[in-house]
Amino acid sequence: MDVGAPAVFAFRRTLGAQRLLVIANLSSSAVTPHLPEAERDYWRDERPILNNVVGEDRADAALSPWEAKVYAR
Repeated sequence: MDVGAPAVFAFRRTLGAQRLLVIANLSSSAVTPHLPEAERDYWRDERPILNNVVGEDRADAALSPWEAKVYAR
């Protein structure tokens, strides 16, 4: 998924009714991913099930260097 930042690796997976969203900043600089509007709306109220940095839970929030988040719904 293109989120407007080459250093951000983002993808989604679906199996039946289950969805997974993974967003990772693979750089030493903070970056803000620009999720497509439909994805941003879908994940708006979700909290990550896995992350490596304590911070903002929103899927479209700025990512710290080397930060990764995984959302499930």
